[in-house]
Parts: sequence; structure tokens; C-alpha cells
Amino acid sequence: MAVVAETQSLANAVEKALIGNHLTCWEKDGRIHFGTYPSAAVCFDFATERLSQDSQKSDKREKEQIDLTHRAGRRTGLYTIETERKVIRLGSQNDLYTEALNQIEALVPGTMELLSKVKRRTKKPVAETINELYENPSLRRYNDRLECGLYVGLNLSAKEKIANIEEALALASLSDDQFKYTGI
Repeated sequence: MAVVAETQSLANAVEKALIGNHLTCWEKDGRIHFGTYPSAAVCFDFATERLSQDSQKSDKREKEQIDLTHRAGRRTGLYTIETERKVIRLGSQNDLYTEALNQIEALVPGTMELLSKVKRRTKKPVAETINELYENPSLRRYNDRLECGLYVGLNLSAKEKIANIEEALALASLSDDQFKYTGI
């Protein structure tokens, strides 16, 4: 175990990292990080016994921030999609649903084709034509087109949208570190 040579410096840095009465501490890459996870205010490297104000490695890149809340016809909340490279903010469940499927397809091409083979009782999550989406012809007007060219049905409950996104994630074998969504 390393001897902490800068005990007072470490104590002072940890005190500065306090936000209110809250402080998160975690280990990563042989260093102890202090701050609000996942961004640390300070870290201590046991190998060099040095404090650092920058806990991120220089090869780490900031995620691209994309705000698409303006696209919502009727804003129903704040929804986010986070991948390894970007964070996308959306203003409606339907926007979240279609953008999630678009992002999954972009990460793992061919996933929507696999999802189009799935059929629920009366609906398909995605289909090549609008007529294949729903058995009931009056519901066929509730759709959107994905970037891959397939159609997605929008007349779904939040529970159905979540199930379809989760199924697409499973088909694509994407983990929580690779794809997250919130708000629905």
C-alpha cells in the first residue's frame, strides 16, 4: 500500500470537492477520484503519490451535446439518449422513441431489419411499409420513417415503446455503457 505523502493536501482538495454535504469517491485506473460522479474535482494517484485537479485522461473526449427539443410538436417532457460519443436531448416520447431506434441502427447496422421480423399481437415495432405496422387500418396514420428507411409505429404506450427499445438493444447486444435513455 502506498504511503500518502500529501495528507494535508489531499484533505484540503477533498474538502474543496465537497458539494454541499455530498461527496462521491471512486477508484478508476489506479486513482481515487473525488467529486460528483462521473466528473471528479480532484483525484489522487497512488503510483505517483500526487494530487491532480484533472481526473480525466487527456485521450478522453467530451461527448457531443445535441439538443433536439425544438423538434417536438407537443413537448411532453425532457428525454435523453446517451451513447459513448454523444448526448441527445429530446422533447417528446415519440421523438425519443424514433431517435433511439435511429441511434441503435447507427451503432449496429441491421438491427432494425431484425426488429422488423418481430410481431406483437396486432402491431410490429418497425416495418418496410406502413400497411405492415398495424392490422387496424385506422392506426396506420400514426407512424414515422426511420433514417434506415423502415417505418415505425407511434400509436404505442410508453410501456410498449420501452419494450421495443429494449428489444432493439438486446438484438444489437448493446450494454448500458454503450447506450442509455432516460425520461420515459
